[in-house]
Amino acid sequence: GNTTYYSYDIFDTCLVRACGNPLCVFDIMANRILPDKNIACKMDFAQERINGELRARSKYVNSINEEITLEQIYSCCDFSIWTNWSNKKIQDLELYVESEMLLPVYSMQKDILKHRAEGAKIIFISDMYLDDTFIRAILVKYGMFQDGDLLFVSSNYGLCKSTGNLYRHVKDKLSIDHKRWIHCGDNFYSDVFIPKRLGIKACCVKHTYTYY
Repeated sequence: GNTTYYSYDIFDTCLVRACGNPLCVFDIMANRILPDKNIACKMDFAQERINGELRARSKYVNSINEEITLEQIYSCCDFSIWTNWSNKKIQDLELYVESEMLLPVYSMQKDILKHRAEGAKIIFISDMYLDDTFIRAILVKYGMFQDGDLLFVSSNYGLCKSTGNLYRHVKDKLSIDHKRWIHCGDNFYSDVFIPKRLGIKACCVKHTYTYY
């Protein structure tokens, strides 16, 4: 067919976090779970979530599986020094804080609407440990994802954009002609260099942040 395909990275391209750096999500969680503890405790708590992710990557990422899930991260975390909250409850709070913090980029929203109106097929592709159900709900909330759009998240497939394998999977699944595929994203390596190497047109998206 002669359909044009537009694919979009999600985090820092279509959605940005009100708190800026994704690591700030863990600081916000620490403040909510440990309101009466000192700053050192809160920092240690946030660091444990960071370390849990590093442990999960070294444990679960291999030649067959390129990505981890949020469940795997939490299976490698131990918060019991600071709180009696269960890991499941802390994981649920992380999703809640993420959904509070994530905001749409209106210029991208306009871009997507324009291409969709022109008859292009819209695809979202993300290297992310959060699952597709959670991410889709956020995109739907801001009118970015509509019926007929497609979403591919690395944690659901165990394949990443950064290796090129998630792009290859999308191409095979949809039988896309590379020449009719344009990908937009903020990461020069995984959103521009890798797709271009695969023959996909790519454009780098950069948003300027206000300092606050």
